[in-house]
Amino acid sequence: MLPHYHLPPRHRTAGTINPDFSPDQVGAWLAKLPLAAADQAAEKLSRFLNAFSRIDLPAQHRSQLAGLLKTSAWHLIERLEGELAAHSPPWPAKPYRWLNLSQALLGELANSQKLLVLGSLHQHDLAQAAPRLTDLVETLGRQLSIAYRSHTPAPAGLWHELHQSYWCAAQQGMTEPSAKPAWARMVEHYKSLLLLAMADPYQFTARELEWARALAEAIAPATRLAPAGKGKTAMAPFHVDPLADEPPQALARTETATAVGLLFDTSAAARQLALLGNAIKNRRTTAGMPLPAEPEWPIYLALLNKLKLRWGASKHRLVQRRKPQQESRYEIGLGLHGLCQLVGQTGNGTVFHGSTLNDSAGGLALKCLGPLPDHIGVGEVVGLRQQPGGPWQTGLVRWFKQSREDELLFGLQLLGGQAQAVQLSDQETGPAQCGLLLQAAGNRPAHLVLAKGIGRAGLPLKLKSAAGEQTVTPTQLTEAANGSEVFRLEG
Repeated sequence: MLPHYHLPPRHRTAGTINPDFSPDQVGAWLAKLPLAAADQAAEKLSRFLNAFSRIDLPAQHRSQLAGLLKTSAWHLIERLEGELAAHSPPWPAKPYRWLNLSQALLGELANSQKLLVLGSLHQHDLAQAAPRLTDLVETLGRQLSIAYRSHTPAPAGLWHELHQSYWCAAQQGMTEPSAKPAWARMVEHYKSLLLLAMADPYQFTARELEWARALAEAIAPATRLAPAGKGKTAMAPFHVDPLADEPPQALARTETATAVGLLFDTSAAARQLALLGNAIKNRRTTAGMPLPAEPEWPIYLALLNKLKLRWGASKHRLVQRRKPQQESRYEIGLGLHGLCQLVGQTGNGTVFHGSTLNDSAGGLALKCLGPLPDHIGVGEVVGLRQQPGGPWQTGLVRWFKQSREDELLFGLQLLGGQAQAVQLSDQETGPAQCGLLLQAAGNRPAHLVLAKGIGRAGLPLKLKSAAGEQTVTPTQLTEAANGSEVFRLEG
């Protein structure tokens, strides 16, 4: 069975490419690319690859040229990612163009690799098909990695091509336990991509994303993919539709019958995460598992708990979201320091505007209206209010995605309680720092939002507000956010 890939229409000739060119001629052309301007070089190579995938070439000729083109494409991707490192989201026009060029170049490279895979399968040459499938999955995985790290959408059709590649490998016997090691690497890479997608990567900081990626790669061999309709249903299964352009879906969310496709059993992955968490708490060795430096263990343990829920108990964490009947618009302030100025009316913190996409019991999803903010990050403190002069609500950015150059979507976890700007210092000689006091509301006690490192549980703090001075004692750290911390106060 051949994979059903999406490919550009074929033409006898495409552009100005000579079908009789030799590898030496292509190498000479690649050497003339303007590497000092990576964006221009990427654009030219992307056009060349597009034409290369549209013309009819002998399989051997195409194979000889593919290696040269792959090496140049990966080199330019590295250059573009280096340029992006000097910027942060949301991406302005020029960096956003670099992202689009990176994805376009990788997409054209993937098209050329699909043709090589199909050519090998037509010739029933599994020895060639396996490494070519591995190359293709690696390229598609790089596209996913760029999307997750830049908080932009994955290219359309990417998941369909990944699923088709695995489905093809399964039909050819490449996924059997007795398969060759080279084939097994492709299978484990595919499963690690499934795990990473199921981890909700848009909710991670850059550091958490790297940890989650390393964990997915280490744990992927423990997971199992099996044809739907065969064997017993797993305790926490996910369903993979090889014809769909989407990552695995929890069976509780799948409305169609699961007699076709694949079941992805992740229960063993959840058990390994639990064992790793216990080993860290008890300071035991964890051979073969990635582990950060000891000062980062508390954050790492929080990540392990998130992944256990997402990889092992998906059916029990379904959240009901609803679209409001009437759109609400908000003024939004971003960052603890700027929000303290806005709440305390002591300065002109930066404000942008947004409207609700949906809401749930604990938060909101918003769409930015008008100019985008200068920066945004997962875990950043955010304030919002519906009317000028009204009270500010406080929350934390839980995820964000830049769908277009001028469109930003983001989700907030609301912390509750009306915010009051305060000055805080320790009882000795510490300098005063701005923070937010969240008033008690209902059964929720008062909380403090502080810059990271100012307070700790059990350390009394001197709090100065418009009502005067008082001493407060944080009792528990409830959130460790991006540069800030949230503490519960004693009643």
